[in-house]
Amino acid sequence: MSVLSNVLIIEDDEDIFKIVEKSLEGLFSVDHAETSEVGRTLLKSKKYEIVIVDLYLEDEYGIKLIKEFNTENLLEGKKVFILTGEHAVSQEIEGHRIGVDEYIKKPINPQVFRAIVEKNAMKLKGKNEDELKIGALNISLSALKVTLGDQELEEEVDLTGKEFKILVNLVKNQGLVMSREKLYESIWDKESDSLQRTLDMHVSTLRKKLGAYGKHIKTIRSIGYKFEV
Repeated sequence: MSVLSNVLIIEDDEDIFKIVEKSLEGLFSVDHAETSEVGRTLLKSKKYEIVIVDLYLEDEYGIKLIKEFNTENLLEGKKVFILTGEHAVSQEIEGHRIGVDEYIKKPINPQVFRAIVEKNAMKLKGKNEDELKIGALNISLSALKVTLGDQELEEEVDLTGKEFKILVNLVKNQGLVMSREKLYESIWDKESDSLQRTLDMHVSTLRKKLGAYGKHIKTIRSIGYKFEV
């Protein structure tokens, strides 16, 4: 397995960080934040797939910090671990309720820890291959479903089959211009003299259904469309 993800560990114990870094050597790139604020800064500036937070940081309680990160949408689409030196069922329950994926007990067994991280990374990869996400726009390829908003305020967008295929093609090719001919051929099985009018009608309806995200479907005059953020 090649390097798949970036990992951030928010931990004030340098020795623990070194154990984590060593155990993931050759598999992940690991960044270290000794304080909650450094962790927050890194989350805002770099993409991470896995975030590991010590339960008892010197400057903040780990569960409280994760709640703050959730409020700031800094953990969206990430796997979240808590490192803890004690076993408290109430804390573990509270953590799972706010989205913690794994509780890692100290002392860390490097081989077990590596296996846990790899397992979660593969789950994340599989999920990402099935989902396309642009901000609050979420597309599930397997469920043929499009939603707008976060998990608590998520609303499904009612698209026809062809509107769904148009959106998927444009999002998968984000930033690239797709000609009307190419879009049409990827969605319709037969040729039509009314290609432009048929496609344009579907795109127009799709834009309206996507609300604010409809503006990201750009018309390229005399050529076709592209999805641009």
